[in-house]
This record gives sequence, structure tokens and C-alpha cells, in this order.
Amino acid sequence: MKIFDQGELFVDGILLVNKPGDITSHRVTQKIKNHFKLNKVGHGGTLDPFATGMLVILIGKATRISKFFLFHEKSYYATMVLGASTDTYDLSGKITKTLPAQHVTEMQIKEVFKLYEGKIKQRPPIFSAIKIKGKKAYELARKGEHIELQKRDAHIYKLKLIKTNNENSHKVFFETRVSKGTYIRSLANDIGQTLGVGAYLEELVRTRSGSFDIKNAYDLEDILNWDQAKLQNNSLKIHDALDLPSIKINNKLTIKKIKNGQGLDSLEIDETVRKAGTIKILAQNGDCLALHKIKGNETKAEVVF
Repeated sequence: MKIFDQGELFVDGILLVNKPGDITSHRVTQKIKNHFKLNKVGHGGTLDPFATGMLVILIGKATRISKFFLFHEKSYYATMVLGASTDTYDLSGKITKTLPAQHVTEMQIKEVFKLYEGKIKQRPPIFSAIKIKGKKAYELARKGEHIELQKRDAHIYKLKLIKTNNENSHKVFFETRVSKGTYIRSLANDIGQTLGVGAYLEELVRTRSGSFDIKNAYDLEDILNWDQAKLQNNSLKIHDALDLPSIKINNKLTIKKIKNGQGLDSLEIDETVRKAGTIKILAQNGDCLALHKIKGNETKAEVVF
């Protein structure tokens, strides 16, 4: 491990964090950055403050590949409450309407779930970080300004009812797997409207982000008790975290060209690799030198490490 004079630790990797509730994703990155005196820290897809679960933290050079993680499919375990709507579409907001919901059956819920599977148009919550003329939507909403966000494309790959609970409130427990940019809060609100009783999200746990499973994530509280060596040992290397085909280079001149941002030519690329579109260029020791786009039998540098 190389420690520089200014006290910054230069780790390049991916850390899987089990985010606790009542904290923003940005605050999680700042806590990790400050604790380990890191130079660059980002994340691969935000979670709402009340939500918990998988947060992919990118450290050092790994911040350059954030877009690869942002496009990952995400899986969630969620709980919504029928019979009430809130302005934020979750439990943190103000209740805007209440309606009786005891009559809603599991069969009705399953039938409505079917309507939302597949490609849908979804309107994001006004209490979101979407920019409107340079301002975040939630900042304008808090000032009481009228906001109407445009509907966006979303894909619900899976929407499965787990169980319901009618004892005190009509709670619906479900699992879902969705595309990038899908708001589970909006999904709950829309389902409530379709059922005719309203709904808001009470609990949200991200269980997977791409190929990363929550069972392999570390609790933030534990991470903030680690030393720098343990952070390095528990962080995934960039080439291990990216599920892409790779080639290894051992020619020093070629390695120099790659580091200077040049592509490769006259490659024999099989069809499986070609379909991936992007390839990892590795040194013989396994270090990731760059990510290249495949163009015919040539490659073009997309990210250089």
C-alpha cells in the first residue's frame, strides 16, 4: 500500500456497502472519504435517505467507471401501505389523502402488479434530485412551487407479491427488479392509484445492484472501524467488478500506447466478445489498464486508468 505525504490513501477499487436508513448516499461517501482520507470517492447509483441496502462505492480510479454501474439493473424488497398517499410517495412525507383499503384482496393486488410488469412510463416524484432549470426538484417542492415532471421510460422486469398484512394497516410486501432510473416510490404510488385507494412506500431495501448481492456488502458502522489496510483488502479490484471480456498485454511498447489512450488494431475478436461491445485491457499482473470500445477488429479507448 502506498501512502503519500499528504496522508491520502490511493486505493482504486469498489466497496460494497449496506447503507443504513436516515442517511443520504452522498453522506455515506463523505463519511468513508473522510475516515480513510481518500482522494476520490463516488457511488454507482443513489438510494433515498430512508432506504437501506446495497450501495456501490467507487474509490480512486474506479470513479471513472461510474456509468457502468449506473446502468445496472437493481433489485429491491419493499413494503407499501395501502389506503393513504403522501407528497413524497414514502413514509417521510405529509399524508395528502386517506381512503379505506380493507376491501382490497391479494388477487386484486396481483392483477394490478401484472399491469406494471414490462416497459412502462413513470412520473418521478417531485421530491427527487432531478434538475429543473438548474435546481433540484425537491428544493423547489419544499418552497411550495408547482412542479410537474415529465414521464420517463422504465422497465419492471419482476414484480412479485410476497404477502399482505391486514392487522393494523393494509401492508403489501413485494420484490421487484427494475431498470436504471426507476423510482420504487412512484411505482408504489401508481399501484395505489390503480387500486383506487392510494399507497406510499414504507420500507425499501436494495438487495442487488447488477451482479452485486447485499450478502457480500459490509455495514457502514463496521467499515468506519476499519483501518486503511482492511479497506484495501475488502475492496474489489476494478477488473473483478466489471463483468466484461478481457485481454492481457505483455508487450511494454503496447502497454505504453494503451496508457497514452491509443487503441489496438488487427485483433482477432470472436463474436461473443464483439457482442459485449466493451473489453478490459489488462496487464500481465492483472491490473486494469483501460476499457476499450470494439470497432470491427480494432479497439478505441473509452476509459484509461
